[in-house]
Amino acid sequence: MGGTEVPPIILCDQAFPLGAHLQKPYAHAASDSKEATYNYNLSKTRRIVENAFGRLKARFRFIMKRMECRLAHSKQAIKAACILHNVCESLKDSVEQRWESEARALDALYAQPTRTTQAASQRGHQVRDALANYFWRQAGHTA
Repeated sequence: MGGTEVPPIILCDQAFPLGAHLQKPYAHAASDSKEATYNYNLSKTRRIVENAFGRLKARFRFIMKRMECRLAHSKQAIKAACILHNVCESLKDSVEQRWESEARALDALYAQPTRTTQAASQRGHQVRDALANYFWRQAGHTA
């Protein structure tokens, strides 16, 4: 992308360190800037992903709890749940609102990190800048 190789990425928030595979928003992006356009696209995509994971957790609540099995078996169980979830999604199977509410209540019991002390990588900055330039051009701006 613009001369920068962009690997598969995981979208995250400010609590995580910026890396080539781990992308987070720019802090303090000025409105109507490349950085703000990147942040908007990142946020929009993260919402879609978070909603999908919300439906996954609503369907298969065991994912949200400590699993009483060996690690290898827990990985298989989670993979199976993801596959079944994707089948449900492709068949337009609905998730009951009550299930989602219960999953959100369970989710609130497990605190998530709010900040990290790990430093961002130079490669992470390069990938984020390449993505920001791409989104900026897609919005009709010139570099």
